[in-house]
Amino acid sequence: MNSNETTGATLTEGALKLIQVRRFMVCACFICPALYWVGILPTGPLEWLQAIGIVPKLPVNQTPSPVEGMFQSLNTITAWLFGGASWVALCFFVMGFFKHRIERRFLGSTDAYRAAEEALHLYETTPVPLGDLVDVKVNLGGFLGRDETTIETTKGFFRVAGTVGNVIKGACVTRLDGRLFITSLDEVKKDYVLID
Repeated sequence: MNSNETTGATLTEGALKLIQVRRFMVCACFICPALYWVGILPTGPLEWLQAIGIVPKLPVNQTPSPVEGMFQSLNTITAWLFGGASWVALCFFVMGFFKHRIERRFLGSTDAYRAAEEALHLYETTPVPLGDLVDVKVNLGGFLGRDETTIETTKGFFRVAGTVGNVIKGACVTRLDGRLFITSLDEVKKDYVLID
């Protein structure tokens, strides 16, 4: 089990399987065009559309002049690029259409799929406590730079974009989705973009 540090939110085995199958589906959308461009997949959706007559075939001239040869090679390169891009489009369409079916089949049942979805959602939406605020140091960016602030907590140092001010020492600092949350003097949680 994977835990969200000290929050109590953990990833179950089903949620980990769900993450794996989603990564596999995204990877398939990039592997198929790469295999087409390398030549392992000799045909693709573009050629299939050309075979049934929806997309016109490129004219092939047996003895092209130098100028025609240049345009013919340009057409070949363009068709090669669009052939791989057609694999991307086909994979995204198939994976998008059958995504839930594939995930349910991989996890075993609809109940296991729902439980994994809930555990994953809970894990992603639970803030991670980073300790209490100890010190704030603002680093001014200069002429073309950006301002940054180094925030020291009881659990470590964190850098955020912009300047941080009007915060209480000892305030609870949490992190969620690449953002750092600090309680301000007027008891309002302020959020800052984490760097790194």
